[in-house]
Amino acid sequence: MRALGILLMLAGAAAAYLIVPIETGITTISVFDRTYALSPQNIFLLGTACGVTVILGLVLIFAGARRAAVRRRALFDSRSESRRQVAKLEKEKKDLERKLEDNQTATPTETVPARSPSATSMTDRLVAGARAAVNRSR
Repeated sequence: MRALGILLMLAGAAAAYLIVPIETGITTISVFDRTYALSPQNIFLLGTACGVTVILGLVLIFAGARRAAVRRRALFDSRSESRRQVAKLEKEKKDLERKLEDNQTATPTETVPARSPSATSMTDRLVAGARAAVNRSR
């Protein structure tokens, strides 16, 4: 968009450069090996067209600059938002690490005595044996 604006401004400025030194009265202009006879009204209209072309070029340049600024601002905002999220997650991670460290130092690990396999098997045998004894008596 900016490049098109610059091209329009250059074209308008070049045409205005050709038109400005023309004197009043009917004048002939040679453009691309063609000769044109211009009246003062035609010269005025060509000057106006050159001015409109230059203004249109400026509008395109400023629109392109504004679009680029909006894009840069959005990129900056998204980067700053991601930095905030990363900082928040890092803070949360440090807090959780601190809590874990405090829990590990505050309560020593207690070991629960495991049952010996022989005690478990004796209980099972007694129950099974009791059932067997009940069944035998019937």
